[in-house]
Amino acid sequence: MFDSIFPYGDKRWVPTILLKELQDRDDAPLYAVSLLFDILKPYSEQIDLIGIGNHEYSTLKYHGINMVKLLIMKLNQELNGHKILYGGYTGYMGYRFQRNEMGCRKILKILYHHGSGGGAPVTRGMIDINRKETNWPFDIFIYGHKHNRFGVHDVRMHPVFNNKGEGYIIASDIRAIQTGAFYRNYPEMKDTDLPTYEEVGQHQPKPIGGVFCNVELIRVYNPNIKKDNIVFKIRAEI
Repeated sequence: MFDSIFPYGDKRWVPTILLKELQDRDDAPLYAVSLLFDILKPYSEQIDLIGIGNHEYSTLKYHGINMVKLLIMKLNQELNGHKILYGGYTGYMGYRFQRNEMGCRKILKILYHHGSGGGAPVTRGMIDINRKETNWPFDIFIYGHKHNRFGVHDVRMHPVFNNKGEGYIIASDIRAIQTGAFYRNYPEMKDTDLPTYEEVGQHQPKPIGGVFCNVELIRVYNPNIKKDNIVFKIRAEI
């Protein structure tokens, strides 16, 4: 949620990387929370959970300020009934879908993790995603950290057996999503000859914008057992 790059010993710090509203303020972390609150307030009813990343964790570790918890507290004070949860660094969520005309319920399982490792130009962080997809039975995997933006499609095969011991296979969509930066980042706002942290390290430019998931239940007829299977159809839009 926050770059959290402040003049408190951060190696990426140069004065011009901050928004002008934050420059020359002694309470820059707290005022940054207020700025992001103003951006997110119109959409707060649509937000279920906000996690924390390595940048915010540094501010918490060295200065005792959890900027994400403060943001959530301010947003929840404006909400009536709906509450935004604090997600920490990693966890999982479950959404229950119900289709009355089909008489079914199905739970969409989402794993979220801030992300780890580097975003090399060749792999863009896919190694990290492939390791988790192989071992964990979730429908959607959401990561950040590397700022490479994509939605990767895959299919998971589920063996299913009836009470007679007869088996068949259900194919379900799964998606791995990696989010980019949504707001303008500091290399694009610079007005100085001082090189930025990304320029010094020769990091590749990162895309701006979100990845949005569209999920729906679909009914697939299985002629072998003369029965419908209910699966998720998941589409990722950039």
